[in-house]
Amino acid sequence: MNVIFPTRTLFLSVFFILSLAALAQEKEYTYSIQAAAIKGFIYPHSPDVANLIIDHPVGFSVYLDKKTYGREYWQSKYNYPDIGYSFIYLDYKNPKIGKSLAAMVHYNFYIGNNHLNRSDLRFKLAFGGSYNTNPYRKETNNKNNFLSTSLAYGMQIALDYGFKITDRLGVNSSISIIHFSNASIKQPNKGVNVANISLGASYKLTDQKIEYTTIDKYNFEQKIKYNLVVNGGVNTAPHSGNTPFPFFVFSAYAEKRLSFISAINLGVDGFFNYSLKESIKYDPSLRELEKPDHKRFGVALGHELFINKISILAQFGYYFYDPYHVYSPIYQRFAMKYYFNDKLFATFALKTHYGTAETGEWGIGIKL
Repeated sequence: MNVIFPTRTLFLSVFFILSLAALAQEKEYTYSIQAAAIKGFIYPHSPDVANLIIDHPVGFSVYLDKKTYGREYWQSKYNYPDIGYSFIYLDYKNPKIGKSLAAMVHYNFYIGNNHLNRSDLRFKLAFGGSYNTNPYRKETNNKNNFLSTSLAYGMQIALDYGFKITDRLGVNSSISIIHFSNASIKQPNKGVNVANISLGASYKLTDQKIEYTTIDKYNFEQKIKYNLVVNGGVNTAPHSGNTPFPFFVFSAYAEKRLSFISAINLGVDGFFNYSLKESIKYDPSLRELEKPDHKRFGVALGHELFINKISILAQFGYYFYDPYHVYSPIYQRFAMKYYFNDKLFATFALKTHYGTAETGEWGIGIKL
C-alpha cells in the first residue's frame, strides 16, 4: 500500500486544525519575528540507533508570534500567551539520516509577569509536521531506522529567555527538545529526539500600543459530562511487515470540570488494530494452536487542559484485556482536541507505551 497520500494528508490536517486556533483571535494584535541558530545532540533512546549518531545536529529556527491582550477570557487566564508559527531546519550531520524541515503551530506561555518587563521567560509548546530528506528505503537507505516516511509528526517543548534591547529589537536563547515520529504508519519507526540550545534575535514587526485587559468572570458547567469518541488510522505492528493496516478505537469516559482551564476524566477504551491481527499470524514465537485475540480493552484516567477552542488531553491507561501482550500493559495517550461548539469536537492523539509510539489516532467525539 502506498502510504505517501495518507501521511501527507495527516501532516496537512495537523497543521490546518492547529492553525484554526491561531487565526481565530481578536482583531487587535501585534506581530514579532524571531530567528535563531540551533545546535544539539540526538538522544540515543534505543540501542538500534546508537550507530547513527556520529555528530551534533545543527540548524536554525524562525518563529512568527502573534501576541494576545486579554480580549477573550482564556488569554488573561493564561497570562496573555503568544500564538504563532514555527519553522525549523535540522541537519543531523549524517547523510544516512538526512535533514528535517518542520512547520508547526505553537503557544508561548509567559512565566510570571515577564511579558510586561524588559526580559521574559516563556514556555513553548508546538505541534505540527516535518519533512525528512532521506527516510528509510530497503534498497537504497536501510540504515535509517529513525524514520521510514518522508512526512512525520513533529513536536517541540522549549524554555525560552528573551531580553529587549529596544522596544522592537531583542535577543533570545532557549533550550528545547524536538521530536519527530510517524507514529508507526510504516516501520521502522524509532523516532528521533533532539535536545538542543539556540541563540538568536527577535524583532517586533508592529509598534501599536495596545493595553492589556482582564475579563473578571466566566461561567462554566461543573456537572459531570460524558464523552463518546471514535478514533482511527493506519499503522504497522511488529510482525505485520511494512504494509499499513487500519485500526479503530472506541472510547467512553466521564469528565468532571474542576475550573475554567482544567478537568479530570475516567473511562474505558476498546482497541481494534488489524495490523496486530496480521502480526499474530506471522509471529514466530506463537504456535498455530496458540493464536490469541488481537482485540484489547483498557481503563484510562486523564486530565484535560482547555485553551480557547483547543484543549490538550493526557491519559494513562491499563489493559484489563490484552491476550497478545506485544506491548506494555500500561499505555499513554496525548491528544489535542478542537471544539467546534460545546458538544462536538475533532481530536488527534498519539498513543504510546512509554517511549514507544504505537499509533497516531484521528477521530471525532461528542460531549453529552
